[in-house]
Amino acid sequence: MSNASFRGLVATLIVVVSSPLARAAVREVPGGYPAIQNAIDASTSGDVILVSPGVYNENINYRGKAITVSSTNPADLNIVSNTIIHAVGKRSAVTFANRETTKSVLIGFTITGGYGTINSTFDNTVYWGGGIYCYLSSPTITGNIIMANATPIGTNNAFGYGGGIGCLDCNAIITRNLIIGNVGYSGGGIMTYSGNPTIANNIISSNSVSLGGGLAMINGGQLINNTLAGC
Repeated sequence: MSNASFRGLVATLIVVVSSPLARAAVREVPGGYPAIQNAIDASTSGDVILVSPGVYNENINYRGKAITVSSTNPADLNIVSNTIIHAVGKRSAVTFANRETTKSVLIGFTITGGYGTINSTFDNTVYWGGGIYCYLSSPTITGNIIMANATPIGTNNAFGYGGGIGCLDCNAIITRNLIIGNVGYSGGGIMTYSGNPTIANNIISSNSVSLGGGLAMINGGQLINNTLAGC
């Protein structure tokens, strides 16, 4: 299948489950937009942002939009490994913090280099979600490699919760991801606090923490058929 045919198929499949049909668009990065955030800012509900392989040094924020941000072929490990969102500065690589729903989808990327986000519910020494930060939102996070994100480990009075993914008051759906080699104070791979997130069919491996192992869930959530190794 040609790249053009694949892009058309992805758009068709996404549009079928999104609304409204007439407003949906496929926005290509870097062909149509130089950065992923530029495409997000231009998008409307139901749009698909299709990202070609490359290293994107940026921090992206869905801004509450019901859109799909996808690599060109999430089923191809080589594509996923080489379509990289690398965080800039001491921030989370990807942010969902504007009441996103399950129609806000992140699929088929390598997410790396994140540090985390301070949430005002806690004090300013706690950073959440080095790779992906979710707050009062319910995104779908599937088919990604979330690796080598490093939140604070407790030195200099700074603490990182959820080195790979940190969720507060969320009903996120987190499925079929490889979450590996992340660092934090607690929940090296994933940490959730409150809400009812679904964490299913992920591989969570070789994450480093001071407390709480590779996965920590507090006050709710479903943990289904995950593989945890060397957490």
